[in-house]
Order: sequence, then structure tokens, then C-alpha cells
Amino acid sequence: TLDVYDRYGLVDLIRRVHSDPVVSDEGGLTETRQYRTYIEAFESAAQRKWDLVGPYVNAGRVLDIGCASGGMLEIAARDARLWESDLIGVEVARHLYEECQHKKAQGAFDNPNVYFYQRNLLTGDVFPSRSIDTTITVALTHEIYSYGDRLPALRSFAETIYRHTVPGGVWVNSVVL
Repeated sequence: TLDVYDRYGLVDLIRRVHSDPVVSDEGGLTETRQYRTYIEAFESAAQRKWDLVGPYVNAGRVLDIGCASGGMLEIAARDARLWESDLIGVEVARHLYEECQHKKAQGAFDNPNVYFYQRNLLTGDVFPSRSIDTTITVALTHEIYSYGDRLPALRSFAETIYRHTVPGGVWVNSVVL
């Protein structure tokens, strides 16, 4: 057992999981989010958002951070350019993550290589160095700035994205002001 813990760095992983600074036990940034309303808004805006970011997406490992209910990845899964790609959604809020899993179980994604993780990228690296071809963030960086430690949190987030991005990879960021 100790060999397994050492080999896979499980002690550090367990420490990181238990020290995650997400505000609530549900993985949300606030206690007052109405997730049903959020899901409806994200789903209805998914095509408009994909139209903005899609042209800049490189095939390969495509990561949507703050993927909400997976609406943009559902559209990406129909994009012929990305049929051989891994489409990865990361969502910190438990309710939204569970909705992604539910949609996947219902067969909503045309690409079989769609994966979802409930993670907080503000706590450090989630993906191996130089392993992601495209990172998409839509309406997320303002939340990191607002709910995190302002500029230091945003800088840390950008550094995390830099580390997991392959040479020549892209970060497509859409900001809400």
C-alpha cells in the first residue's frame, strides 16, 4: 500500500483535495446560485458561444474549463474537425457536473471521447504538463478575479493553463465585462 501511495503521489493529492478553497461544500462559489436557471441560460447561449470560440479551437485534447452543463462540448462533439479529439469538461459546481454526467449517460454527445471532471483549477495543476491542445474559458476569468484573490488568483490560473498547454496550443478566453 505504501508503495502505491508513493508511486502515484497520493498523499499530495489527498492533501490538495482536502485543502481545496472552494467556498461551499457543493463546489459553488456562492450559496445562492439557482442552478436550474444557470443550466437554461448556458444551454440557450451555447451555440452563440461556440460560434465565437469554435474557429480558434485546435483539434487534439480540447478542455472547456467552467463547462457548466456541457452545452458547448455537445456542439463541439458534432464538429467534424474534432471527431478524433478528446473533449474534456471541467466544472467545479457539483450540480452542473452532475448534469454533464447525466447528459453523457443519455447519449447527448456525438463524440464518444467526451469526459467530465469536477475539479478546481485554482488549487493547482489538474492535467499533466503540455497535455492540452486547446483550453476554452467563457465568462470565467471575471469570476476568478471577483471570487478569488483578484489579480493573484487570475495570474495563478493563467500560469496553470500555460503549464498544461502543448507548444503551439491555444487558450481561447471570452471575457464578460
